Amino acid sequence: MTRPQDRAVLLQFDTEILELAGLTNSVPKLEEALSKLSEKRGDRAGGTRLYDTISGVSHLELGDQLGRRAMVILTDGGDFGSETKLGTAIAEAQRADIMIYSIYYSTGGGNKGALERLSTATGGRVFSVGPKMSLKQIYAAINNDLRMAYELGYRPPDSHPNKFHKIELRAVDKKLTIQARKGYFSK
Repeated sequence: MTRPQDRAVLLQFDTEILELAGLTNSVPKLEEALSKLSEKRGDRAGGTRLYDTISGVSHLELGDQLGRRAMVILTDGGDFGSETKLGTAIAEAQRADIMIYSIYYSTGGGNKGALERLSTATGGRVFSVGPKMSLKQIYAAINNDLRMAYELGYRPPDSHPNKFHKIELRAVDKKLTIQARKGYFSK
């Protein structure tokens, strides 16, 4: 949220998905919503609906909002109780052209593999919170990714609607790193 045109939505999820802040560019409103994140919401044992949350965010109506779309998820990667499967969550994010940045935060257990699949397939990245990288450093890296990017385009051949097309980008210079989604759905 460094430019006036930046917008964010803040959600909390466990057995329920709770919108803490609707689409806004107000940093104070987001900070207030973040303070609610630490409040206890009762006994929520038995669920973490990660994939349902990703699917729901992918369907949010953003109106005429232009620009890059990213989802930043702070989680241990576990999903318990979602009706949505991992592959469906990935497909929904790809259809909405959303990059998923996963922040793996776990003291043991968790599912970093699922986060790697989500992030890699959508053109995002996975970060791990730990002694080598703080949350502040991770958020700065995500900000840099979103600000320092090139967008490539091409006209694909005609195809049936809603068909997934794999893409692969490679750099001639092996020192360069390419971060891109693994494909797209035709419209």
